[in-house]
Amino acid sequence: MRSQNRHNYLIQSLAYDSNQHIAASADIWGNLKIWDLNFNKSLQEVERFSNDIYHSEISPDGRFIAYSNKQGIFLFDLQELSTIDLKATNYPYFGAFSNDGSQFFFRKEEDIWSIDLLNGNQRLVLKSGIEKENSGGTRVSTDDLLLMIGNLETGQNNVYDISTGKTLYTFSTSEVGNYISFSPTKLYGDKVIGVGIKRKNESYLSMVLVEYKLKTKKAREL
Repeated sequence: MRSQNRHNYLIQSLAYDSNQHIAASADIWGNLKIWDLNFNKSLQEVERFSNDIYHSEISPDGRFIAYSNKQGIFLFDLQELSTIDLKATNYPYFGAFSNDGSQFFFRKEEDIWSIDLLNGNQRLVLKSGIEKENSGGTRVSTDDLLLMIGNLETGQNNVYDISTGKTLYTFSTSEVGNYISFSPTKLYGDKVIGVGIKRKNESYLSMVLVEYKLKTKKAREL
């Protein structure tokens, strides 16, 4: 597709709705564009420097774009071409889509909420007790049953049961093996996958993929 309203920067995310013939693209500077593929034209644009976008993410099913700016966190519906203002804490970015695309989790101060993307209903999921300035973000497990939230100040990560809001596991990144640092990337039930950095010698560091089991608190390299 060619258009005069093309991106000026490298595109990092692309979603396509074959039913509506609509595409969404997001570039490395946070600019968002919604495209009508029948007429090869831009339907709506959210420019980084006019809206100061902090982060953008496309839902797994390609229907929604979540983005945060100075005003809050918003969902743009690619089918309805409408925007939902979640009235949420906007920075750092605290959003996460469920893997089945049915929910979006977001933060209001210290509380985690979700919106049902089918009917628009919102509900309180849990109270994290972590101040927004110290939160390390939100990750949803692959089965959509658990939620992990990190605390940047303490290095502690809490894993919650989404249905009850109760804390199931707590671990510190410093206890995951003999690594200089450990950064969680995915949550699989009682296992966390992440990147560990370890020192080979005085001048050489290496990055390895690590699996950490929350029940036994044992780590192994993959």
